[in-house]
Amino acid sequence: MTYSEEEILQVVREEIADCLKIPLEEVKPDSVLTDDLDAMSIDFMDILFRLETRFVVCFHSGNPLDEIGEAMKPAALSQKGLLTDLGVDVVRQRMPEIDGSRVVREMPVGGVQALYTTRTWVRAVKELLDAQPTSCPYCDDSNLEPLRPSVLQCRACKGEVQTPTQRELLIAWAADRGGSASTHAGNSS
Repeated sequence: MTYSEEEILQVVREEIADCLKIPLEEVKPDSVLTDDLDAMSIDFMDILFRLETRFVVCFHSGNPLDEIGEAMKPAALSQKGLLTDLGVDVVRQRMPEIDGSRVVREMPVGGVQALYTTRTWVRAVKELLDAQPTSCPYCDDSNLEPLRPSVLQCRACKGEVQTPTQRELLIAWAADRGGSASTHAGNSS
């Protein structure tokens, strides 16, 4: 099924409101989940699970910066759990929907999650859905339906089609920016 960004936003708002047991109208597109909606870290796992189930996608359960950092080595996004200059740049590029002025050098890496907005979840879902193939690689039919996270099934030939996971998308995103990592490597200590 194809979703528009507005449809994704509506579902994300509904799931956040239901998870936090708050009225839907309190969940605005730019609401910071921790500051504006009083979400706690356990709520993030619940939201992640709800969105995986609702959209039949597979999120990365770890810290996204860890995957990006691995792909951008030897440049370091963090040192001793604190963001480097490169880490700040990466967070701002990867999460344009958050208030970039709140992402600063030597900020704890774990503090990035506290800046997630409703739009952060919308972007993540949209990236996963946009990365799904539009036709079956076996028979070229375009009638694909979700079977389980990261797997679609062709209704014509019943073939199973793998879709990228968020982890794979994070690694690809970092690889696309690999050149910028080496130019910042000297600034990342």
